[in-house]
Amino acid sequence: MTGLLDLSDVSRSFGSLKAVDGVTTSIAAGEIRGLIGPNGAGKTTVVNLISGFIPLTGGMIELDGLRLDRIPAHARVHHGIGRTFQTPQLCPTMSVLDNVVVGAHKRLATARFRNLRARSSLSSLRSEAANRAKQVGLGDLLHAHAGGLSYGHMRLLEIARALMGSPRLLLLDEPVAGMNEVESDEVATIVRELPQAGTTVLVIEHDMPFVMGLCDRITVLDHGDVIAEGTPAEVQADPRVEEVYLGTLGDEG
Repeated sequence: MTGLLDLSDVSRSFGSLKAVDGVTTSIAAGEIRGLIGPNGAGKTTVVNLISGFIPLTGGMIELDGLRLDRIPAHARVHHGIGRTFQTPQLCPTMSVLDNVVVGAHKRLATARFRNLRARSSLSSLRSEAANRAKQVGLGDLLHAHAGGLSYGHMRLLEIARALMGSPRLLLLDEPVAGMNEVESDEVATIVRELPQAGTTVLVIEHDMPFVMGLCDRITVLDHGDVIAEGTPAEVQADPRVEEVYLGTLGDEG
């Protein structure tokens, strides 16, 4: 396989339970890939394996030819992996701006704030963070406490923070969960623009209109296995997918 991200026979077991069972797929640079499946299909486990939150039981994960599965989670950020979570992981007492700045931790970690150059660097990061917040529609809330945001704004804040790491691959875990249609459309607009800036996207989502209207290709999991892969139209027409979703894909469009 020759994609930006290659998963080869990737597996993860928890005791006797195989959460992911031999997943093989390739995601091209600049692609927006959907990862869908019913609850318990193994979607978040796949994202956790890519980001390093849990180790593989078997198989191999490569990012542009680099054996990603041999690199600890904290170091994968340096190789261009960014992610959001099903439940927003924010610092509620900090401002929106400061939460976004935290996303540049790989650069902050090397800064020594006792000299003028470091203070200038921090000022530059805060300016960049403000631009990231504006990119996701939070420009008017830079100084609001993150804990006081609406749920939808919290999810947007997570995206802005992830983008501060300038990821080559951004993993979005249910980014529009709990959002209405207008909010979901706003997120889709933001995500569509990311490949133009060099960011490839893998998105998990249960909102089928969102996924079908956004993704270039979709991978479908069921009980840890890939049961279908293709364009949105191909996936919707696949009888195995229709069976897993009990016909709801066709109903939702």
